[in-house]
Amino acid sequence: MKAGISIPIDLYEDFMNTLRGLGVTSRSQGVQMALRAFLALHSWKSIEGDRDVAGSILITYSHDVEHVEDELTDIQHEFLDIIVSVLHVHLSRERCMEIIAVRGKVSRIRDLVKALGRVRLEQLIPLVTLY
Repeated sequence: MKAGISIPIDLYEDFMNTLRGLGVTSRSQGVQMALRAFLALHSWKSIEGDRDVAGSILITYSHDVEHVEDELTDIQHEFLDIIVSVLHVHLSRERCMEIIAVRGKVSRIRDLVKALGRVRLEQLIPLVTLY
């Protein structure tokens, strides 16, 4: 299938520079890669029913934010039924990253992401892969 799209020039230039950096010589292949990445990031949000999914949620936060660690611990304990593992990484003395591996009903994972969204995090990147 062929399709025409309109995008800002700066986005196009960034896209082409990234493709060159990756050694990808086909713009079509790059668009396909971008679409797959988009779907991997967002398709789980529109799943109907209550399918089982698995994936990871990446968060970063600052120790300077009052009570953030306590809130994260409380949330993780509330979702023990779907949290398989948590990897904690010290990025600096003030900043940490956690990668939360999840497996379970998509509705329950949505609830976890919503709960994490209420915490004062620097970043929240849910990535759930279907299986």
